[in-house]
Amino acid sequence: MERLAGDPERAARVAHYRGLIALRAGDPEGGRGWFERAIALHREAGHEAHVVVLEGLALALGEAGRHTEAIEQFTRVLALRREQFGPDHPDLVDTLTNLAAELVDLGREEEALAHMQAAVDLHAAAYGPDHHEVGLLYYDLGEVLRTLGRPDEGLAHNSHALAIARRVHGDEHSDVALVREYRAGLLLDLGRHDEAIALLREVLASYRRTGGDTGALIAHCRLSLADALRRAGRPDEALAHAREGLAQLEPLLPASSALRGYARTAVARVLIAAGHASEALPALEESLASYPADDTNPYQRALTQATLAQALFATDGDRVRARELARTARDTLARGGAGWASEHDTIDRWLAALPPESPSPRSIAAPK
Repeated sequence: MERLAGDPERAARVAHYRGLIALRAGDPEGGRGWFERAIALHREAGHEAHVVVLEGLALALGEAGRHTEAIEQFTRVLALRREQFGPDHPDLVDTLTNLAAELVDLGREEEALAHMQAAVDLHAAAYGPDHHEVGLLYYDLGEVLRTLGRPDEGLAHNSHALAIARRVHGDEHSDVALVREYRAGLLLDLGRHDEAIALLREVLASYRRTGGDTGALIAHCRLSLADALRRAGRPDEALAHAREGLAQLEPLLPASSALRGYARTAVARVLIAAGHASEALPALEESLASYPADDTNPYQRALTQATLAQALFATDGDRVRARELARTARDTLARGGAGWASEHDTIDRWLAALPPESPSPRSIAAPK
């Protein structure tokens, strides 16, 4: 960058490019630094940064788990794009969907739903309701409805997305497999466990046929299948998928990735259900310590806290701490809306079933 010191405009373009490279390499904090450098260089050149640079910073903030800052940045980008293109232009869609994803991560699902529905409407008006880009948005809309505790509506939108993806790509395409994988989550939420498990096995086989037996898609699908088997009361069958999925996924993620904490917590839940709580403890402690203290997904942290509480009780660990962790998790999830109600209620039942707490020892007065 020293060679470009006299040309801030060109240096800003280089910084933007390096920010994109860092994001693609899974280094959101590095990307954030480069995007902020690009913004400063544009100002040095006498003007504000282009909206794509500002959106790059928003993406980096979100991937780094700094969701509140990401929402503020995406909101600013959305206002700039509306000013540039007008309120009904399809170029607003990516910003709307990115903003919706960040809102979901902070439990603001109703706001997210409004933005996602606006994105669907814009693309459908521009390209028609059966365009493949609209199909992907229907899939995203279904996922937002799932977080709102409305899986039946989500399943209907997923069906529309799946029909479009199959028409455009055929059955053996990663987009089709991805929509089907998330369809399984909706089926699980509707209590249709056997259908979900069968579907995930089909998706896993599809990923293998099209991309081999490694990679993030395979790893994520293994973890999804493990969780489905656990929820169906079959943790012993889930163990191999959980362990293999985590082993495949972890090398692909930076140490600070929120997805790492999610994956470890999902595997720990399987281990606890299968009677291997002691194996789950180290990864849970590490995951809980890895969440940024200032601004991460509070609901994912809550799941890790609750799972650690269960592991501590199962291994005769610190039961006072376990109760505190579970209560904190329950109270956090109570603020998360309908999409987290099931997890909240599960923790509440677990706490209610615990043996009574030992009374605190009475203080003994010193003799006068």
